[in-house]
Amino acid sequence: MKDLRVKTIKNGQEGTILDLIKNDTSRKRYLITHSGTFHAHEVAQATLLWQLFNQLTVYRTRNKEFIDSVIALKEPTVYVHDVGMVSDPSNNVLDHHQEGFEYHGLRTMFFCHPGTNTPVGAGRLMNSSTVEIVLDNIAMLDNGLDATDIANSFISSFNPAWHRQEEDSDTQFHTAMEVMLTILQKPMDFMRIATRLNVMKEGQGLAIKTLDLAIGVRKDNYIILETFVPWHEYVINYNKSTDSPVEFVIYPDQTGLPRLQAVNKTIDSFELLKPIVATAGEDGCTFVHPNKFIAGFNTITDCIKAAQRSHNGK
Repeated sequence: MKDLRVKTIKNGQEGTILDLIKNDTSRKRYLITHSGTFHAHEVAQATLLWQLFNQLTVYRTRNKEFIDSVIALKEPTVYVHDVGMVSDPSNNVLDHHQEGFEYHGLRTMFFCHPGTNTPVGAGRLMNSSTVEIVLDNIAMLDNGLDATDIANSFISSFNPAWHRQEEDSDTQFHTAMEVMLTILQKPMDFMRIATRLNVMKEGQGLAIKTLDLAIGVRKDNYIILETFVPWHEYVINYNKSTDSPVEFVIYPDQTGLPRLQAVNKTIDSFELLKPIVATAGEDGCTFVHPNKFIAGFNTITDCIKAAQRSHNGK
């Protein structure tokens, strides 16, 4: 593992660390970036520098006096990124939070080779052109521009979880860099995964809209879906908030024929609110599962009548 250290600077440590950087004759590389919640942007920049120099110490802080002092050093082994309100790439200083900033390619968000949009360190990665596509998406989303979310949400998920007190921000930043390295080493593989995840996310949004509409117009113990959407978790959670639960869901199967499915009491239980009361060959029923949780019918009307019968248990 290449040498990598990540440390949030605590109050009172600034002077010691500034002296350490000034007096370091070993030519170690340092990256100064902001503390707190991290994002794919600065994680990617740190990862690129880590690969370029085979070692890196990341100091995380928002102490402006310390940051200004570091910038004033103009030390070529030190990079200041995404913090400081100054952009001077020739002196390894790059922040995009100034008023009026506009995104004009990777050179405005990452340290790049002079006169190019090729980030330093990208050449050490396979398929650097594809790496630039990933980085461009990261940068655009970080600036609120429309782009495909390839890595931003995924990397942000490595911030300490609110319910896990044992998770440390610096450790998680370190882990996020290791994950980012994998992304940049195999960008095509990750882009395929990210694209599929975005398709699933889009589908979840459409499913919620469909279920909101179906529940909004329901007048009985069932809802009718014009097309199948994943409904189990949504409906079960909805039932917790009402005295009139949805007991059955009617939807078309892959052939277009209507199905009636019973709703479970909880997500992790097979127990049904009401089992389906139906017999294959009667009342339009084409089949019914022995456990009475799903049945097929000839028409939606047949499904509705079965749902009403099942509510009464007969």
